[in-house]
Amino acid sequence: MSTSKPSSTQRDLRLIAAHLRQPQVIAVLCIVWVSATIAGPFNTLRDLALPTRALYWGLVVFATYAAGALGTQLISGRVSKHISSVSYRLLVTAFAISLCIFTVLSLINTIFVPTWTSEPFQALTAYAVVLLVCLAVLVLRHTTLGGVTMPEPKQAMILERLPLDKRGALISLSVQDHYVDIVTAKGREMVLMRLSDAMREASDVAGMQIHRSHWVALDQITSMQRAAEAARVTLSNGTELPVSRGYLPAVRAAGLLPKTAKPAKSG
Repeated sequence: MSTSKPSSTQRDLRLIAAHLRQPQVIAVLCIVWVSATIAGPFNTLRDLALPTRALYWGLVVFATYAAGALGTQLISGRVSKHISSVSYRLLVTAFAISLCIFTVLSLINTIFVPTWTSEPFQALTAYAVVLLVCLAVLVLRHTTLGGVTMPEPKQAMILERLPLDKRGALISLSVQDHYVDIVTAKGREMVLMRLSDAMREASDVAGMQIHRSHWVALDQITSMQRAAEAARVTLSNGTELPVSRGYLPAVRAAGLLPKTAKPAKSG
């Protein structure tokens, strides 16, 4: 049997992936993409044909946003542990995130903008803009949300079905007869409903179905155990739930399991 315990970095990556899959995030990025393609800022209307311009701005919008979101989640929390000054922390975080974004932007521009590598001033100006935008966003986020990390997802709709004293972080959903056992960090409650409806009402929480009878929140997974084609997940409340064979590919794709199980030791 092999055990895989997700690291904090793996949990951050899963949260970022869940954030990037949110319909409202995709919708906003698509609006920005279409607007930039039509308006053609930074001379792209003049220099790039429509199909090329659409491809260019699609890559710029989606790739730089993903890089910025990833950098924010991975960097800001670690910087805050070592730097006490808020101003210095924001500056260092903005610098680190802007480097992530600018690296992605440079790779894209190297392909689409012939003068990118031959005009250092153009690249320097672009980086200065990226840095200022990152700093402005971080300062705004700090003053409005009290921090620079990605805001916590809003409370799942399904928690409204629970008594107030049981509305905590969602851990799991499990079917029992015609009821769904809703488990949170503050308790559990049996609710008459279908699992499919329960998962839809829990869609604001990053999670996945691991069995026809079980759904789990990704940030509540503490470890995974796998032997041959069987697997079990251990949650933050100590509960162990089975992962059925049909859901193993999705669980593996989410980075929760190694690709192959280690052979059991003899003797």
